[in-house]
Amino acid sequence: MGIEFFWAFDGAYLDYPETVTVLEVIQRSSEYLARKGVESPRLQIELMLAHVLQMPRLKLYLNFSRVLNEGDLATLRGLVQRRATREPLQHILGSTSFCGLEIAVTRDVLVPRPETELLAERGWEFLQQREATGQLDLRALDFGTGSGCLAIALAVKAVKKGIAKELEMGHWRTAANAVRLAVAAKRKSRD
Repeated sequence: MGIEFFWAFDGAYLDYPETVTVLEVIQRSSEYLARKGVESPRLQIELMLAHVLQMPRLKLYLNFSRVLNEGDLATLRGLVQRRATREPLQHILGSTSFCGLEIAVTRDVLVPRPETELLAERGWEFLQQREATGQLDLRALDFGTGSGCLAIALAVKAVKKGIAKELEMGHWRTAANAVRLAVAAKRKSRD
């Protein structure tokens, strides 16, 4: 008996054979998400599958014939169902890339938009200009911080560029903790 899956096309369930490969899951899930109107369905399923298998997305291409176990399939099934209802992929995966940093996001915060990266870049350029004029007491306020992406990006980039040894950030406690963790992780990755 095959592994019964939720992927439904016009009410009919697909029945996977005993072994389900990475490629088969990508193909069938892409079709399912496309029917649900999800943009870039193949990219979306590849990102979710890479998340479930804990590997870089491009490594999936080297593992097309890998057989998935029932636990991975069950986990992926839940993620695909959530995405089919248009829940943001970043909320499903629990993180998003922002200014080259991986930022934690939940349903409680908005997903940072690409335009916000431009704001962050302008922020650290502004801080760099201030530092160049001799201003050493640099402070930033990320009001209504949400994911903390601006505060984290400013803190990490300011430290990375040598603008300040530390950048005091006046914002909510949860974002302050995120900044400390992000800066510590960045420093650790350089060591």
